[in-house]
Parts: sequence; structure tokens; C-alpha cells
Amino acid sequence: MPNGNNVADNCGNCDADSSNDCVQDCAGTWGGSLVIDECNICGGDDSSCSDLCGVPYGDNSSCADECGVPNGDNSSCTDCNGIINGLAYLDNCQICVGSDTGLEPCSVDCLGVPNGDSIEDDCDVCNGNNSSCSDCASIPNGDAYLDECGICSGSGPQFTCESTGISYCTEYKYQQECKSE
Repeated sequence: MPNGNNVADNCGNCDADSSNDCVQDCAGTWGGSLVIDECNICGGDDSSCSDLCGVPYGDNSSCADECGVPNGDNSSCTDCNGIINGLAYLDNCQICVGSDTGLEPCSVDCLGVPNGDSIEDDCDVCNGNNSSCSDCASIPNGDAYLDECGICSGSGPQFTCESTGISYCTEYKYQQECKSE
């Protein structure tokens, strides 16, 4: 109607009702449907500021498992006995031991073999025969020694030539060297 009260809005609707006039969306499009999401993104889906649980500005706690892992399955803190945050562990024999298993860890011998039978000798040598630290009497870490005459725990030369002062370990050598002077 010419000179009427109807007005065309920015979307092309012509009527006298201003309450249904179109408005701009967050992108500036008249009659558009984009809105600002929780993350303050126009047309966003709340994901750019959401935690791993899908909560905008969340702290990942709403979907965390008992290990504290978002969307986790508790496997990251479950011990070998199936206890969440348990203390059982696999020993050197790959047996679940400790905590509430009732099992003790297997031993490792001096060669690092689980349940092996290698042992250190008295000289701290793995699979040794005590010879590396034995004295002349074959006592590991003993204090016996070879005297000047090569006798284990001997008292040294027994024969001394009075004229030269030279000592001899055997009477034969003494007789040969000293008596011939």
C-alpha cells in the first residue's frame, strides 16, 4: 500500500512488525545463524577451548580415569596384579610379585641370570675358584707369604756364611758357596 506503515528489513521482509526484523549474526550476515561459542569463536563448536573431556575451559577431570588420564581406561596405573595404583611389579623372572601377590621376587645370580646358580667366590669373583686372592697356603684373603727361600710361611735363610755375611736357604748351597772360601 502506497504511503503505508510497512518497512522492508535487511533481509527483504516487508511488514509493519519490527519485532520480526532480521538481525546480523556474529559474522555480520543479515539473517545469518552463526553465534559465538563458549570459546568466543564466531561459528565455533566449543572445541577450541575445550579440554579432552569436551568441557570448555575444563581441567580434564570430568572424564579422567583413576590414573588421572582423560578418557583413560586405568591401564596406565594398574599394576601387574590388576590393582589400580597397586605396588606389584614384574621381577627379573617376569613373575608378578610384591604387594598383595604374596610372592617374593626371584633372585639373580652374579652373572645376572634369574634364579641362576653362579656365585661369587671369597675373592668376589663370579664363578671364581678363590685363587685370585689366595695366599701361598691357598687360604682366600689369608696372610701367608713366600719367604726369601720360596717357602710358604717359612722363616727365611737358615745358613749364614760368617766370613761374607751372605745367607743361604739350603745347606747344600751354603756348603757350596761358603765352605769353599
